[in-house]
Amino acid sequence: MNAARIIYRTRQVLLGLGTTLTPADWDMVENVLNASQIGLFKRMQKGEQTHSVRVLKALLKRGENHPDLMVAALLHDVGKSRFLLRLWERVYVVLVKAFIPLLAQRWGCEPPAVLTSSPDELRVPGWRRPFVIACHHPIWGAEMVAKTGASPLTVALIKKHQEVMTVSPKAISSIETRLMQSLRAVDDES
Repeated sequence: MNAARIIYRTRQVLLGLGTTLTPADWDMVENVLNASQIGLFKRMQKGEQTHSVRVLKALLKRGENHPDLMVAALLHDVGKSRFLLRLWERVYVVLVKAFIPLLAQRWGCEPPAVLTSSPDELRVPGWRRPFVIACHHPIWGAEMVAKTGASPLTVALIKKHQEVMTVSPKAISSIETRLMQSLRAVDDES
């Protein structure tokens, strides 16, 4: 990640702090999500809500309107609501990912068993906590959204939205791969 990208990501985090959704934004959310999904959306921090609406608007601007993609756009980060991140933790993750990405990956994704018997208790050292949340939020979000009656495609888009894609020519034609590429491209820009 270059310096411009670090500044952009840090600015994105800071801008998300003071923003709230407009009534028109809420109308859009309510037109895309079912009642259970709206409940999940409301659990997200304000910055994540505004980021998700920006992702949806950017997809619409690109001509994307697949219903499963629209739901995934709004709920792709809902897994972060399971364990809320503080501002300094968000910035910390951005900086470590930028300068030492392999270390950020190791701190977040190893070992995979980070939860206690309670799904709402995270048992990791405090300094690793934000990396664990960053790494595991797609899986947690997919589990949460699956319980709302979302389609398997929506759940897959949420679960895989952070995975590095190695696309074979055969896979490019699949609808999941095409929608995943669109979601990732817009998520990275928003």
